[in-house]
Amino acid sequence: AFDHSDSVLVEEYIKGREASCGVIDGSTGNNIFALHPLEVRDQTADTVTALSPVEIQKIQQAAIDSHKLLGLRHYSESDFILNRFGVYILETNTLPELHTEATFSKSLHAADISFTEFLDHVIDLALENR
Repeated sequence: AFDHSDSVLVEEYIKGREASCGVIDGSTGNNIFALHPLEVRDQTADTVTALSPVEIQKIQQAAIDSHKLLGLRHYSESDFILNRFGVYILETNTLPELHTEATFSKSLHAADISFTEFLDHVIDLALENR
């Protein structure tokens, strides 16, 4: 890598289960609603496992904290790895995919929020912040 650049970023590989959690700004833009985390997979067994209530709470809070700390607006989605040592945030997507098979869309469906309702809400938030 140093043959191509003076700077190199090295990250530790964290083995564990994967999860994603979307958040949506509330009607005032100050409160943030965390969707239920979805799509938890074990990287080694490729199976889906259930999240514990403690894991759900930690993931939702970390997704909200990331959204706030990055100064994001309207909605975002964060990806995580979970293992026996804790919950690790991998990234926050400022424009998560919204197609029908995307985790954000599945989370909206699980929260009984229609895609139309979500889009209307995001448009209203954008118009408030002109």
